[in-house]
Amino acid sequence: MSEGEEPGQEKTEEPTERRLRKAREEGQTLTSKELSSLVTLILGFGMLWWMGINANTMLASWSELFNFSRIVRENIPLLDVLSEALGPPFFIILILSAPIIIGVIISQMALGGLNFSPKAFMFKANRINPIQGFKRVFGIQSLVELSKSVLKVILLTAVVVIFFLFVLNEIVVLPGRTLGVALTQLSQYIPVYLFFVVSTLLIITAIDVSYQYYRHHQKLRMTPQEVKDDLKQTQGSPEVKARVRKLQLEASRASAEQSKSIERVKESNVVITNPMHFAVALSYDMDGTSAPIAIAMGKGTTAIRIIKEAEKNDIYVFHNIYLARALFFTSKLNQEIESRLYSAVAVVLAYVFSSSQQLQNEEDPPPDVDVPRDLRFDEFGKKL
Repeated sequence: MSEGEEPGQEKTEEPTERRLRKAREEGQTLTSKELSSLVTLILGFGMLWWMGINANTMLASWSELFNFSRIVRENIPLLDVLSEALGPPFFIILILSAPIIIGVIISQMALGGLNFSPKAFMFKANRINPIQGFKRVFGIQSLVELSKSVLKVILLTAVVVIFFLFVLNEIVVLPGRTLGVALTQLSQYIPVYLFFVVSTLLIITAIDVSYQYYRHHQKLRMTPQEVKDDLKQTQGSPEVKARVRKLQLEASRASAEQSKSIERVKESNVVITNPMHFAVALSYDMDGTSAPIAIAMGKGTTAIRIIKEAEKNDIYVFHNIYLARALFFTSKLNQEIESRLYSAVAVVLAYVFSSSQQLQNEEDPPPDVDVPRDLRFDEFGKKL
């Protein structure tokens, strides 16, 4: 059982997008050392072959280092001679090294993509843990790498020995020839030698890439429980989502009921507002025994519609910020108001009924209403 795997569960599920993204952040990308080595070898041999073709040019440049008579006769500084002799070869080598670097980068991009992960450089305690190190040394991965290295050495050694057996007679006479001729002769052997070596490495690289892909894919696979946990992290817990949907449905239903309740504003005795954001229409039967009832309530555009409906039906609109908020956040439609607001609402109703009997003498100042401190809210329903 791998580390972190649930008991009784196997990694049978494909990795999720979050798992793949997390793996890339940790520096886990598909890579193959053999592929990089193959690309480097091919381009390196290409560079040597090109240098063999242009050996005469580079040798002519290097020969200036030994032209002492020219240095003395023309009084040329030694540094100038060195720059003229070594400059062209170094420039050529620099130019030919660039394709190797670009080729390695392109091969990695084609295989697993480039990934610069800061987490891969972070300190990990298991890297210095002797037990973990012992497991890495004698683990399956180490055995695979050892087998791969042995196979590569055997195959390459066999190819090199067979090749040089065929060209041994030509190679042993090269020391008796000039350097230019020897390099030109070697440049003719390089393509044949490269063909056999690359063909062998292609087989090894194909095996390694297939194995690395399988290993990388298996490492990223997940157990069913890990998939469920991952979905909870990305999409949220099903219980939480159900609770959110329920609250949204209740809020939508309450908003719809508030809109419908506007038709009952004409049955109210007073509308309490603050003065535009919230509005609560109260109905009270003076001959009954029940407390005031909130028959219409709303905020925003619904509150404005309630106020307009009240003005249309000559219903008194009483302005009080704290009382309007308290009624809105503690009351439910068609139910009695909060008992702790009885006194405040009683003061308002007494003023409204008194004003009605006096033909709504608006010159009388509105009464001061005392709302309990624990029932004072801000516009978002948070207690002040």
